Amino acid sequence: MKLPPIHFASGGAEALEFYELLSTLNPNFRPVVLSWGAGFDSTALLIEYILNPESRDFPLENLIVIHSVVGGEPARLK
Repeated sequence: MKLPPIHFASGGAEALEFYELLSTLNPNFRPVVLSWGAGFDSTALLIEYILNPESRDFPLENLIVIHSVVGGEPARLK
């Protein structure tokens, strides 16, 4: 399966094929991506994954956590 390329916004770096990048790390690497919004649910899930290996069906080193601070939070949460 061919995966989409990764594009870098800085430094003018050329796009790298996602699959090629991952295969250089480990040919059996299968990423699990957690979008962490820093809210209650995603934080609880992240803590559970880290502290309780039985809660996940993948090795922790396969976990990729993505977070972005965009400033769109409601005022009551700031």
